[in-house]
Amino acid sequence: FVLSGASPGFGGNVVTVACFLKEDGDFSLNSIRVIEYSQETPGLGAKIAEEDIQKRFFPVPSAGLKRGLKVDKDAGSPPGSPKELRKKGIIKTSDVMTGATITPRAVVTSINLMYEYLKKKFGEG
Repeated sequence: FVLSGASPGFGGNVVTVACFLKEDGDFSLNSIRVIEYSQETPGLGAKIAEEDIQKRFFPVPSAGLKRGLKVDKDAGSPPGSPKELRKKGIIKTSDVMTGATITPRAVVTSINLMYEYLKKKFGEG
């Protein structure tokens, strides 16, 4: 399933396209691409355009999605690698986007909304 979603960033909507897979009745997040971020602050939130930063958001297994994604700062900045934290629904960006929590939070919010839509439309579990 490929969906697009938007959520308010620092200067306007941040638009994300996400690819979800459904296997054995559960959804997982396979990939994302942020396609609109033009109002985000250059050097801070606009870093969301960098491929290496976008890769921090995926893949996320169903267990992580079910918990509801959060950026690491909102989850208390727990220790761990980006890959380990994604399994828990935590997206680690504070080490690569210092001072730009609002933009990754917008991406996470849009992913959560898309996931909720998929669950309602197609069921899970």
